[in-house]
Amino acid sequence: MLYDDYATQQARRQKALRSFPRGKPLNFRPFEAQLASFEVRASRVARLVRGADIPRLRELLRSGALLSVDLTLHYLRRIRRTENLNAVMQLAPDALAQARAADRVRTAGANAGALHGIPVLIKDNIGTGDQMHTTAGAAVLQRAHCDRDAMLVRRLRESGAVLLGKTNLSEWANFFADEPAPNGFSANGGQTRNPYGVHDVGGSSSGSGSAVAAGLCAAAVGTETHGSIVNPSLCNALYGMKPSLGLISRDRVIPITDATDTAGPMARTATDMAVLMDALIGFDPNDPACVDLAADPQGPALFAGGVSAALQQDGLRDQRIGLLDSRGTGAIYRGAFTQMRRMLKRAGAVLVPLKMPKFDPPFFDIMSHGYVHGVAEYLSNTNAPVRSLGQVAEYNRRDLARRAPNGMGTLESALTNNTWTRDEYDVRVREWRAAARASIDEALHSQNLDLIATFNPFGFDERFVLAGAPLLALPAGFLPNGRPYGFILAGRWLDDAALVAVAGAWERSR
Repeated sequence: MLYDDYATQQARRQKALRSFPRGKPLNFRPFEAQLASFEVRASRVARLVRGADIPRLRELLRSGALLSVDLTLHYLRRIRRTENLNAVMQLAPDALAQARAADRVRTAGANAGALHGIPVLIKDNIGTGDQMHTTAGAAVLQRAHCDRDAMLVRRLRESGAVLLGKTNLSEWANFFADEPAPNGFSANGGQTRNPYGVHDVGGSSSGSGSAVAAGLCAAAVGTETHGSIVNPSLCNALYGMKPSLGLISRDRVIPITDATDTAGPMARTATDMAVLMDALIGFDPNDPACVDLAADPQGPALFAGGVSAALQQDGLRDQRIGLLDSRGTGAIYRGAFTQMRRMLKRAGAVLVPLKMPKFDPPFFDIMSHGYVHGVAEYLSNTNAPVRSLGQVAEYNRRDLARRAPNGMGTLESALTNNTWTRDEYDVRVREWRAAARASIDEALHSQNLDLIATFNPFGFDERFVLAGAPLLALPAGFLPNGRPYGFILAGRWLDDAALVAVAGAWERSR
């Protein structure tokens, strides 16, 4: 199927699901009085915030021109006014208390970190040990609490961020419904909409993409197994980064497979993306992927220094970029491809046509094993109301129209397909990861390339996923029908700083 046909089909399915009622309505009760009194300041704050990136917001906060409380109320007001987007799954009842605490710390002359007083949203498969639930969009987990903050949430809090709430998503991170599953739909959150119109919102980090694009937060965190950050970033005209496997802890993130799962930043600017990514990066001794990364000679420097310093480099000048065949998208993209080639060359990049050999791992088998066992472990560790995906399916069958209106075909296939032992799974993941990294290295070495790019949103196959390679989504413009478009870049595992340098150069060149 051409990508244009897929995107059009998705847009139609998503439009048809707009009338599906949310299972979990947003609760504005903790903020009603403050929102009412904020109205007299709302226009002034909106003027200050409009177009401001995170460094500018921090400058406004430091100068006293803006308070974190007012910035948080600004976003809460926007969320209420755009509630029909279904981008936000739930709000943190203590969001204003977090903002007031940030203001007190700032007034006292202290600084908690790079995101001090900045409101962010996280995807609703990331655990928090507060009053919010952690649901993956699933009806059975609608009132389920995680036992503690995920490590990446602790990192955000340490950086001073105001955790505003959680975003909608493709239920169970898009490894649940009958295929082709609608991006951005969950039983709890309903159908997420693209703020740019009747277009595919992308998935599975749909709500994170929609919320950032609609200005409902300063930036947001998504998660990715295979495309779930970069795809909605392209669909919503954002900068999005799927980091190298192991750079960000997966602790208390509801999994699909630990072979490829990671969290990552989604933002309107390259700077915001990099600042958020630095806040998320951190070594977790209990995550084997973090341990592997720390053992690499480049690992300690990445954990210690982050990636945002690379923004100032001329990341495209004289970079040799292998461009994969981007056919299979549709005629509507031809002008966009010509424009992106022109822009990359103008910024100094050298584009080299690239073909890569077929790579055909047993990826569904890998995902199935990781999903069945990983979710069971998460449910058990967090004392959830169910303890297995089998029990999830059994619960949903009692009311399929409400709990699984798009079926459970992928979940049921995963349950049937889960035939490996843990040792067999580990061996296959190691073998295919080594083969994937060797394949990418060979492609880069064969033509003296620095990075690989595709203009096709489906252009990167499972080799890049299993390699744990970093991926970067870059916005480029809008098609004649108003749909955002862009392209994706990949590097070797641990090439994150090089990709961030490209993001900074690309933004300056536009």
